[in-house]
Amino acid sequence: MSINLHVTGFSKFGNVLHNPTMDLVDNIRQIVSIDTTGLLTHPKLVQAPELSLIVPKNTTFQSEIVEVSVPSVNEYFMRKAVEIVARDLESPSQNIDFFLHLGVHGGATTLCLEEFAYNLADFRIPDEAQRQPRNQPICAPEGKIKYLSELADSLTEALAALAEREGIPLAAALEDCKRVVLGSGMRMDAALHTGLRVREVLQEAGFTLGDSNSCPQPPSACAAAMPTNDPGSFLCNYIYWLSLHWTRVLAPRLRTVVASVRAALGRDSNSCVVAHPKALGATTSLFVHVPPFEVAPAPAQTQSLVRVLAAAVASVMEGGRVTSEVVGGEGEESKDEAELAPSERVEGAADGDMACAEVCAWTLGQGECVCGWLCTRRRRERSSGIQGV
Repeated sequence: MSINLHVTGFSKFGNVLHNPTMDLVDNIRQIVSIDTTGLLTHPKLVQAPELSLIVPKNTTFQSEIVEVSVPSVNEYFMRKAVEIVARDLESPSQNIDFFLHLGVHGGATTLCLEEFAYNLADFRIPDEAQRQPRNQPICAPEGKIKYLSELADSLTEALAALAEREGIPLAAALEDCKRVVLGSGMRMDAALHTGLRVREVLQEAGFTLGDSNSCPQPPSACAAAMPTNDPGSFLCNYIYWLSLHWTRVLAPRLRTVVASVRAALGRDSNSCVVAHPKALGATTSLFVHVPPFEVAPAPAQTQSLVRVLAAAVASVMEGGRVTSEVVGGEGEESKDEAELAPSERVEGAADGDMACAEVCAWTLGQGECVCGWLCTRRRRERSSGIQGV
């Protein structure tokens, strides 16, 4: 098994001339080292040896600062998708990809671990490419969004190049790939859950949780952190939606495409990519809004973020804290080793409010919602706006 960590921050935007996430990503990059024994450590700013995490020796760490613009975010995920599919075609090992995205929230006083992303682009200001979509879906049903068309083209071009290089027929796989990507659009009201049980991640990271409305108390010298459900409707939500759309929707559905190509290449008779639930797609993403450094200094935020990263990766490796997801073109469900109920309460929700623990049929435009109020209506009811990326 291989763990691949992807961490992103944003560059300047609007009146934010220096985005603090640029510094935080660089701090995390310097702190997180993966030595030859497969030990994920953080010796520089975090003196917490109990958080050292044993990971496979071939664990990788990649970080990137993304421009605050729709084209740059689209390009990032198209590039990552092609890289991940190409890697899983070449490697017989079980690959897990974990994405941690950071964005600044000008009004925050704590780190905000976002549990949901929403299929909504409603920019209050133009992005750095001078684009300003208003009240539009990010991934519309029936592939009527340029991003999905471009992603389908990028993946099929990569497969076609492979077919030509290897001299094998992959016409069916190319059609399947295009069908999967173009068919992954969703209703504009749709919400995707991180897949992580965020409060448990915070507890394992050393934060002391009080009642559902209180802010988790941080370990010594760390910034406070709390779970929230509102990533806004600007580029923070946009990148989070595309990230979860990949990890929770597209990657699981592309398992069969990867398996068929590996079989055609003679690399698998029964591909582990299909057989093992932690293969392509059984991974997830987390978005964290960070406050300005004037509110919480960079070293304290960095310590908290590294703790959260270590705890989240441990949760993904254990499997028991990743909620279920829909896989395959027909929407059949695939559970992780720890069987989970179709719906689970979200901490802090009012009586009767339920949150979807999986990507439901309603969200995918394939049937009626069975997830309850929170999953389908939270966007309409939530407060009007995070003043951040």
